[in-house]
Amino acid sequence: MNDEYLPEKRSKKTEMMETEKNTVKKRTPKKRTYKKKTTKGSQKKKTTTKKTSEVKPKKETLEECTIRTLELLQLRGQMVFKDIFTELGIGYRRAYDILNVLLTTPLLTKKGKKRESNMPYVYLDGEPLPENVDVRNVLEQIESEEQQIKVLTKYIQRLEEELENDELSDLQQLLEEFNQEEYDLRPFVPKDEMK
Repeated sequence: MNDEYLPEKRSKKTEMMETEKNTVKKRTPKKRTYKKKTTKGSQKKKTTTKKTSEVKPKKETLEECTIRTLELLQLRGQMVFKDIFTELGIGYRRAYDILNVLLTTPLLTKKGKKRESNMPYVYLDGEPLPENVDVRNVLEQIESEEQQIKVLTKYIQRLEEELENDELSDLQQLLEEFNQEEYDLRPFVPKDEMK
């Protein structure tokens, strides 16, 4: 006879394992069914399982990651690529893409050669800002100022056209008066030509 099946010979570990098996029920994922369309008209049911306990966290959008990158560079002034993507907790490729896009703007430059990974990315002049500047607000202000500039240039062009038209009409009026009356042109003509 085997001694391990006797209750006094059982170890505490096996007792704990048996109690866990009896008390804990595993949660089974729900099965969803849907009909698969076939070309011959017969319909088959296909079952798929979807784990309800596994929920993926929402990924940050590219815009949100870009804003976070700009805010970090504003606070630090300049940083190396490795420090940027490790501190932000975003992927290597995403950080690389964001920094390449920002390099096309006047906000961000890279010291040294562009291919060297140990050269820092510099925000404006490299000095940290005391507080973050919201780039979206700055861009909106720039757009509104550009609109104002367009309106003012159109207004100035219209005024210049009116002024030219007024000057032309004044000149035409003077010419007509000049043609109608005789003027003594001697003060305007040099004395050498008068003789």
